[in-house]
Amino acid sequence: MTLQDLLTELQPLASEKTAKIYSRLGVKETILGVNKGPLRKLAESLGVNEPLAKECWKSGIFEARIIAIAISDPSTFTPLKVETWVSHSESLHVTDELCFTWFEAMALGMDQIRSWIDHPSLRHQRMGWNLAIVKVHRKKLNFSDLRELIDRIEQDLPNADPLIQDAMNRCLVEISVTYPQFTEEGLAIGERLGIYKEVKVAKGCTSPYAPDWIRAVLRRKQR
Repeated sequence: MTLQDLLTELQPLASEKTAKIYSRLGVKETILGVNKGPLRKLAESLGVNEPLAKECWKSGIFEARIIAIAISDPSTFTPLKVETWVSHSESLHVTDELCFTWFEAMALGMDQIRSWIDHPSLRHQRMGWNLAIVKVHRKKLNFSDLRELIDRIEQDLPNADPLIQDAMNRCLVEISVTYPQFTEEGLAIGERLGIYKEVKVAKGCTSPYAPDWIRAVLRRKQR
């Protein structure tokens, strides 16, 4: 399949309503308006295809880039490739998708997390916190690594740039719900800092305020 074949297949699935939703979410790429479900299904049917992935990524089309992330060859994943591809997009919706997808397949650890979160670039810092979230979720970090992240979050979260703050907050929640020994401390830090406490959320949605988010996840786990 070529990029043009792919776009031809996607076109009948596009809708103006979906395109507007993506635009409101801050997607800066060219948008066709295809829901994520069909994109993931199509990517699964394509399998690994690095040449097509490169074509799709270079197109600058949102949906093609989501497919590119899914079909890119894991054997080509390196920190440099992550940095390069992330530098091509201004959309968190795209770059976070890339990070959370690729990091699952990459054997990176605390050294890479530190390298990125200490980088002067906010993009790199966000990549570092996204990597931390994945590794915490997969229980790939040891106690001292977790202790280091918790201390860093408590110190830096209040004054962090919004681009980094929400990723750090998510990491705090992930540590608190994945490791019971950190649950009470995570709740206490969230309550003390009060980040996102005043954010209003729609009925049925989970608050980004860490204590509420932690408790909501733990309740779901107990069901």
